[in-house]
Parts: sequence; structure tokens; C-alpha cells
Amino acid sequence: MILRAMVCLLMAIVLSGCFPWKDKADRKAPDEIRLTPETIVLWEAGQSMQLQASLVDGDGKPYSAQPGFAWQVDKSAIVHIDQTGLVVAKGEGEARISVMANGLQKIARVIVTRDAPLLQGRIFYHDRLQNRRGFTGELQSKPVRYAMVDLIDSRGSVVQSTWTDATGRYQFAIISPGPFSLRVVAISRASVGGEINVANLSGQVYAVKKALNGDYTADQNVTIEYSSQLAGVFNILDVMTAGGQFVRAHSRVNLPPLNVYWQTGNQNGTYYCSGPNAVYCAQGNGIYIFNQGAAGDTDEFDDDVLWHEYSHYLAHNVSRDDSPGGCHVLSANDLDLRLAWSEGWGDFFPAAIKHWLLAQTSELSQLVSVSSETSPSLYLDTSGMVAQISIDIANPGGRPFVYAANELAVSKVLWGMMTQFGMSFIWQVFEHGLPAAGRQVNLETFWQSMFTQHGITDFQRGLLDSIMSDREIDYRHDSYEPDNSQAGELQHNVAQSRYLYDNAFNLDEDRAFFIASSGESWELETFWLTNGADTVIDVLDPAGRLIASNNDVQGSEYYRYDYVCGGQRVRNDDSALASKVVVNTNIDGKYEVRVRSHASRSAAGRYGSYTLRARRQ
Repeated sequence: MILRAMVCLLMAIVLSGCFPWKDKADRKAPDEIRLTPETIVLWEAGQSMQLQASLVDGDGKPYSAQPGFAWQVDKSAIVHIDQTGLVVAKGEGEARISVMANGLQKIARVIVTRDAPLLQGRIFYHDRLQNRRGFTGELQSKPVRYAMVDLIDSRGSVVQSTWTDATGRYQFAIISPGPFSLRVVAISRASVGGEINVANLSGQVYAVKKALNGDYTADQNVTIEYSSQLAGVFNILDVMTAGGQFVRAHSRVNLPPLNVYWQTGNQNGTYYCSGPNAVYCAQGNGIYIFNQGAAGDTDEFDDDVLWHEYSHYLAHNVSRDDSPGGCHVLSANDLDLRLAWSEGWGDFFPAAIKHWLLAQTSELSQLVSVSSETSPSLYLDTSGMVAQISIDIANPGGRPFVYAANELAVSKVLWGMMTQFGMSFIWQVFEHGLPAAGRQVNLETFWQSMFTQHGITDFQRGLLDSIMSDREIDYRHDSYEPDNSQAGELQHNVAQSRYLYDNAFNLDEDRAFFIASSGESWELETFWLTNGADTVIDVLDPAGRLIASNNDVQGSEYYRYDYVCGGQRVRNDDSALASKVVVNTNIDGKYEVRVRSHASRSAAGRYGSYTLRARRQ
């Protein structure tokens, strides 16, 4: 989850952390199956309609874990129902369809008639266009795709319901006299991109109602205007649906229902919650999006921000995310490795979706809300009309966007892998590799899982090394020691740059030695640690006895105050987890130095780079 409170500084943009809440509370027992639509009319054999069932709690919110549903029809000569809820008309008449799960039942009414006139039209909403500087001030009319539409009679009762299609078109067969109103409900069709519900902070799903003019021979079109404030609700719905379509294009995973909560006049930011929290996540798991007003943050139109949070929903429900959350600065290259991975994945994901959308049919390519000259790899986040974050993850620049402890470096690595090997290469690791990982998830875990999931050739390894090295991430052996046995000599005050890495993904142990005479004093130290390295130094005398060892020379510096974040945070910097020992030699000979990863801190890494130096004092 990400709770974003941005502070724009030179090369230091703050996004407060994605932190999955762990203090899960008991929810109300499920009390019903929600079935949509409950009444449908079909008018020719072969026509179909998708029914959608969700197990909901006492407040009407779908559970993330859904049971298997059983479907039945009482008159199979009239309609056919399969076990996904797809209804297909066969003959004229009326039938009842039952859906059952967990001892509960819900019934839908289906009418098949050939004589009823059709009421149809299209539904649109106003989207705000962007370029790299922020909002352009232009509005674009976009279809409300795959959303639920109710036909309401003069008494306010729902006569029948349907879904819009990819172009925003709806159709009803009129079997009772009007007048009618349309109600467009912010619930998406699950079979397209997973069920998505957009509600307010009280849990009430948003809807727009419009009276029809009675001339049912012409299209009854509806536009949800920007001035109504509810256009943003349907942009949220469409952006999240596009995210689900992207997932469906790369996976057969069954996406759990996603609850999205949007509210105006709230400054809490935008974030994903994996469970309830009384202050930030009062409605339980889901994505929370807040609008500070026209002059402030209006994330309902910031597609990249919405996809960023959608990526955390995916990481929690499809993959694995061990991020502790907390403040993270785009230019910080010393983050908790788990946080850097989680946010790097979130920064990469919008670019991956836009890259995919632009390569699809015109219907999908037109969903991208940035101008044609704006690269899909550009991440945008606005406040008012102006972009407060506008950075190209494909070309973030040099320092400080380096190391596995920097989120933009992680996103650049993923972008490089996607452009070289395709999104399916990444998705297989994300969906299947990371959940099976035996340790905390970070870029190291993704790297190791990648080799498990794919047969990496030497040619591919060369490309991967180039992608990683571009961000100064070296997951490879150094030139001093290809395994855990060979040792090289340390000369007085001559530094050696080394990597902690093992091709078999075991813990690496670098070895070296120095020649000393009895009565000398030698200082051995590691410094300039990068990529989350956490070193331990052991020194053995010529007889093989351990005579000195040190883990952290400045262990108290690892978790300390950060002036940008305004609080303490983990700092995987160049010195906090460094090691230093002083050895007083008592015999002549070869003294062995071993440097290994501490490997027990979840925030740090098993790999990483460091510099080793021996100095005779």
C-alpha cells in the first residue's frame, strides 16, 4: 500500500510508503450472494449475457477470497447456463437461474422474447488529458466500458440490468411501459478484468442516474461530465479494468474482487490496504483514493498513480509482497530492499500497461490518457494542473538512481527485462516464482526466481548483466574469487572492490590473506557498501584459529532519522552495515580474511558490493 505525501526537493521526491496493514480485524459473517444482473431480457437465440456472483459480507463488500459457485437453470429449453455464469438464449419464454455457494442461494430472472422493441445507446465519461508537464486542460470523451447499467421504472424499481460493451454500448428489450431512467453503476464485469467496485468511504457504490426522453427509436446516449465530479469515478473503474485486461493477457489467474474507495476533500493520499485499519483502511482491503480539491491532488485522473496502487493489489493477491512500507524517496539509493522492490514494481507497472495498450487494437490503445509525444515509460503524478512527479523510468539518469536499494533502479531493470524478453518473462516470475521464494521478496529474490522459472542461456545472461550493470547492480562474481576457496593477497592500504554473490544462490564467502610478522597491528575493514550489502569480517591466524570477527562497526546507524521523511527509517547506505577489526599478530605467517554476508536482516541483502582494505598500523 502506498500513502503518498509528496515533498518536491532537488532530486528528492517523497512518496510515503506502501505498507500492508497486518492488524487484521474480524469482519462480519457473509450474509448473501450478490448476483448481477438479477433481471435480464434476451431477444434472439444465441444471444448471451454474463451473470456475476460475489460472496459479500454484511456490509455488501465482496470478499477477496471467493468460493466456487454452482449454477442451475429451471428451464433448459429457454436458456443455457454454464458454470462461469454465462447465459445463452435458446427459445422464447421465462426461466429462473440459481447460483449457490456456502449454503446460500440467489436467483436471477431471464426473459427471452423476439417481439420487444430495443432501447439502446452509449455511455461516456470525460477524462482529463496529460502530457509530461501535467494536465493539458483538455477533456476527452471516453466510453464507460464493461460497467453495469440498470433500467429503472417510474417507481424507482430495477426492471432489468445489463453490461456496457467495449464501446460503452448498452441494450435493453422493452417489455413494460415507460418512462424509464438509466443508472450507470461503478461495478465492472468480472469476466473482462476481474470484478471492480468503486464506492465512497461508507462503502456505497457510486452510480449516475439519468432520465430518458421517451423516444426509444433513437440512441439514448449518456455523458458523465467532468463538472459532475463523478467522471473521476468512472476513470478509476476504467483504469482498473484495463489493468485486469493486461493481467488476463499474460495470465490465467482468477483475480479476486477489488474494492476501490474514492472520496473528495480528504488529504490522506492514495494507497492500497491489504486489511482493515481504523484510521486509513476503515473499509478493509482495497485501494483508497482521495481528492484534495481542484487545486490539490486529484488522483482519480492520475492513471499512473492508479496503476501503481493496482500493482500492489496484484502483488498481495497474485504474487508476494514483504514490503514494510514507510517513507521512500525516489532519489534514495539506500532503502530497505523489500520496500525498494515493492515500489520499483509499482513504478514499472504503469509503464508496462501503457506499453501493452499502445501495441493493441485502437479500442485499447485509445485508453492511454497522455499525449502521443509522451513516452509510455514516463511516470506522472500531478497536483493541481502541474506534474509534481514526471520521470522516465526507461531513462531516469545516473546517480542517484542506482543500486537494488533504489526504487527507480528496480523499475529501470524491470523495463530493460521487459523490452529484451517480453512481459510474459517477468510475469511468470512475479506470479509463480516470488510466492514460492524461501525468503523475503526483493530484487535479489526476483533474480534468483528468474533462474528457477526460466532456462537462462549464456546470451541471455549477458543481456541481463548489461541491464543490471546500467544501474550499478552486480549479481556476479568479482575478479578476485570465483568460489569460496580461492584467496588473493591483500597489500597494505590497497583497496579491492568485491561482490558477494554465488551462482548457485548459496551464501558467498570472499577470501583473502595478508602476510604479517609477529608484533604487528593490522586493521581490516569493509566500506562503500552498495545494493544492500551487510558484511561480516572473520580473521584466522596461520594456524587456522579465529582470532577476530566483526559484524557491524556502526550498527546503531542502520535505523536512523531521515530529514526528508521526518522520521527514522532503514538506511542501506555505504557504511552502516560495514565491518572493521584490528588484529595484533603474535606469529609470523599468512593471516586469512573472510568476508561473508550477515544474511539475517530482512531489510538488507545476501548479495551486494563492498570494498575491502587491509592497513598495517
